[in-house]
Amino acid sequence: MQHVRRIEANVVEVRVPNNGGTFYDLIFSTDTDVLTEGLFCFGQLSRPEHLVLIAANADERATAQAIDVERRTVLLRAARVTGIHDLVGPQILRYDKPSDTKPAISFADFRRRAQPATTVYQSLFDDTAEAFATAEYTVAEFQEIGGQITLVGDLEWAPV
Repeated sequence: MQHVRRIEANVVEVRVPNNGGTFYDLIFSTDTDVLTEGLFCFGQLSRPEHLVLIAANADERATAQAIDVERRTVLLRAARVTGIHDLVGPQILRYDKPSDTKPAISFADFRRRAQPATTVYQSLFDDTAEAFATAEYTVAEFQEIGGQITLVGDLEWAPV
């Protein structure tokens, strides 16, 4: 019997500027990276509001020589298992930190002025374009707005 992995995550909405499209990604919430190791989120290109969450199996992890090889192998299995053949994996290009040249006078001042970094993705629709995280939803909120997440294998959502 396999161990069921309980997943805690939020869904991030990612927009390509100038009406270049919208897609989604999962942001995992755990105490350590160990709990999310080997998890992959793929989106359906023709229906970007449909995500597939899958974990790499032991064979895929053992034979992968790089994360890109592992991702491609898991992507092919996800397509085979779900029957969805236009799955793509969101790629984060970088995190842009806001520029703040004024030093904080106090910790309270720092907290008041602190801005999170902007997550910059490669567009799923045009690999020369960038896309930006614009909103974050709980899984329930994402489903309420028409989003769908297919869990493949021994995965389940952690109780909220």
